[in-house]
Amino acid sequence: MAFQKNDFVEIEYDAFEKDFNKLVDTTNEKKAKDEKIYKEGVKYGGIVVCLGFKDVIKGLDDFIVGKELGNYKVELTPDDAFGKKDSNLIKLMPMNAFIGANIRPFPGLQLNLDGILCTVRSVSGGRVMIDFNHPLAGKTIKYDLQIKRKISDLRERVDSLLDLRLEKYNIEKLENGVLEVKSKIRKEFEKPLEGEIKQKIKEIEKVMFLEEKD
Repeated sequence: MAFQKNDFVEIEYDAFEKDFNKLVDTTNEKKAKDEKIYKEGVKYGGIVVCLGFKDVIKGLDDFIVGKELGNYKVELTPDDAFGKKDSNLIKLMPMNAFIGANIRPFPGLQLNLDGILCTVRSVSGGRVMIDFNHPLAGKTIKYDLQIKRKISDLRERVDSLLDLRLEKYNIEKLENGVLEVKSKIRKEFEKPLEGEIKQKIKEIEKVMFLEEKD
């Protein structure tokens, strides 16, 4: 049966930059290490997405809707992948800003500035050119995609969603349309997360967050 919006599915993939046929992302830990693109803190293996909500990039999300279990190849243009290059997101910064932060910039260096991933493009004349575009912006990306299974179990769907949003939690109750979660989630994040849960998992009508003590 073809997958529809709101379906939870488990996928694995390898993503390649088309121009150089270079692996740029993968759910396979060994491949990531072999190709030197391994990221600390990333959970490798199958990932669960709720279709129609862009849990993965737009083009991949759109592609999976209407498909069935199996292996697929898909090529995504920048519009459907990581966007086109935006010249307004390329900035010049003084070298002193980096020296003061004990950073020695060089072309290709990736930094996290105020929570935004950026890349050093050039260093010259006491100035550093910083690109705040996504590193894969403007690139056509090829995916080798495996759609492994549909997830129907309510508890597993809830767990997969909470795993994405909370570092630590415990489900205290899940019955009769009520979900009770014990977590250290900040108060201002409770309403947005409740809304996401109810939107993606229609069986849940009420979400209650219980404070987790230290």
